[in-house]
Amino acid sequence: MLKDIDLQLLRKAPLFSSLGPQELGQLLDSASALSLQAGEQLFAEGEPAQAFYVVIEGSMRLYKLSAEGNEKVIELIQAGETFAEAVVFLGGRYPVHAAALSPARLIRIDNTEFVRALRSNNNLAMKMLASISMRLHQLVNDVRALSLESAGQRVAGYLLELAGEAGAGSEVLLPAQKHVIASRLGIKPETFSRVLTGLREQNLIDLEGQHIRLPDAAALRRWRDNHR
Repeated sequence: MLKDIDLQLLRKAPLFSSLGPQELGQLLDSASALSLQAGEQLFAEGEPAQAFYVVIEGSMRLYKLSAEGNEKVIELIQAGETFAEAVVFLGGRYPVHAAALSPARLIRIDNTEFVRALRSNNNLAMKMLASISMRLHQLVNDVRALSLESAGQRVAGYLLELAGEAGAGSEVLLPAQKHVIASRLGIKPETFSRVLTGLREQNLIDLEGQHIRLPDAAALRRWRDNHR
């Protein structure tokens, strides 16, 4: 059962922000809410893909497992973001595992009902395409970073991405434990910690636990660009 607060937060998600109350209500007639504990798995790679999800509270990680059982984090999903929406078009099975990084509350949206809504709402269809295109663009950038950038560049770029347009003096909160972020960036946890220490020693960041402040984002960007 969806709560009023769920609907309020859902309206802030980019995918649904343009919908009116009546449109959103029709779309969510068959939606349901669920809660996960930290570390609890939502779905496994290869399971039939019958729905996609919106994170209302907490965060999720999408990952794959190697033949040896090693985990590679593909994406970190924060509150207000959607995931697995590509399966609406592709059908079939989930291409990754999904598990909660922290206690999380999600809204589950049935694929069949959502496709029905897409067919009757061009604006929603365009929003859906934009959301998938943005995710594809991010994945392309990730592949580029993994193949061309050094560990230092990846970490600096990630911090700048978290800071966004906040600029000088901006503070970011790492959205997951450092070993999870290291996996996301394709580096070892000790390398991630070593890069952060080096950036702090050069006064490019201030580091306190999961909180990182960028005294001068432009200086960090120049450092990244000069270490190609």
